[in-house]
Amino acid sequence: MERRLLFSSKLLLLGEHAIVIGSKGFAIPYPHYGGQWIYETPIQPEDFNSKESLKQFADYIQHKSPTQKPFQSIDIQRFKSKIDSGLYFKSNIPQGYGLGSSGALCAGVVYEFGKPDMISDMDLNELRHLFALLESHFHGSSSGVDPLICYLNKPLLLLSRSEAEVVSLPEFSGENGVIFLLDTGIQRKTGPLVNLFLERCENPDYRRLIDEQLNPFNESAVISFLVNDIPAFEEAWLAISQFQLEHFKPMIPEGFERIWQKGLESGEFYLKICGAGGGGYFLGYAPKIDNGTANLPDGTLVVMEV
Repeated sequence: MERRLLFSSKLLLLGEHAIVIGSKGFAIPYPHYGGQWIYETPIQPEDFNSKESLKQFADYIQHKSPTQKPFQSIDIQRFKSKIDSGLYFKSNIPQGYGLGSSGALCAGVVYEFGKPDMISDMDLNELRHLFALLESHFHGSSSGVDPLICYLNKPLLLLSRSEAEVVSLPEFSGENGVIFLLDTGIQRKTGPLVNLFLERCENPDYRRLIDEQLNPFNESAVISFLVNDIPAFEEAWLAISQFQLEHFKPMIPEGFERIWQKGLESGEFYLKICGAGGGGYFLGYAPKIDNGTANLPDGTLVVMEV
């Protein structure tokens, strides 16, 4: 019998790059991938879920606890004891794809080893702060959004770099189009790509493009999606796709520009970066044409019908 994947991966549906400079974003749990605590020898010993890596994570939490109060909400001794007993976080979330592989693990730690009296007293932003501190072990810095979504297992509207609120997905008819993932087959690291974007934003002309074009497109996509205005959502997604193809070339792996351009020219699908870009998945939207789904690129994975 297949094991239940308790902590879903996450998907930043809207707001890639724009959220780091204060624009809105929207993220959802993505249960196609996930992880759970089990007692089992890991298949890949080098994986960050392995016993040695979990022990390093526990040591990190213990080292930070005396000086940073949020870490004190973790029962570190019980965590360490369970690791020694063979506890393992089994996950099928691909690493280097921006789907929250480390976020799911951090969510699992708080869910399983968080002290209930302390965790229950935290509001949404305090939880996000705790998760940011925990996930910094893996990335050097973190917004805390990924593990927060994995922990709550609910969609989040990201209002700013420090504010978020839980929202509900609209009831889609499934007759307007599909949102899908396209696998590039390339692992990437988030930090360097985000830093590149921030460096480019130091150029006044580039920042003006972001503020006057990308951010309005992005905010329109978020708002129209949440109110189920599919024509406005499609228009905004198309504008983001065209903008990114022209201005985000370093985030598009070699060979994928042709697929991206083909979708735009045919009108069958519109690609955009998923998360940091540079590899992992692309996100796409395909209108349904002639009572059927448009021809999607090979290797696509449908996320939802709208």
